[in-house]
Amino acid sequence: MKISDIHQQTNTMQHINQANQSNQPEKHQNSKEVRDESSSTDKVEISVQSRERQKINDLIQMTPDVRAEKVSTLKKMIQEGKYQVDDDAVADKLIKESILDLVK
Repeated sequence: MKISDIHQQTNTMQHINQANQSNQPEKHQNSKEVRDESSSTDKVEISVQSRERQKINDLIQMTPDVRAEKVSTLKKMIQEGKYQVDDDAVADKLIKESILDLVK
């Protein structure tokens, strides 16, 4: 390879790099224009089901985890000795729940 060929290749690469650098701002401007045009035409529609789900989620968030009134009533009944547990009902419910878990 001749030394003069190396200089020509270096000059060629410099011209290519300069051309690429001068074209880059145009690409960015064009891409911004495309983004601006597409974003102005974007539209989102929420279905009726989605709105209903949002309402339900809002209600759930507003509902307390513990029903304080019921808890205080039960505490009072226990303290007064008036709260009676129906052993048969509890056993029946436990059996039903375990059968349902096995079926699933």
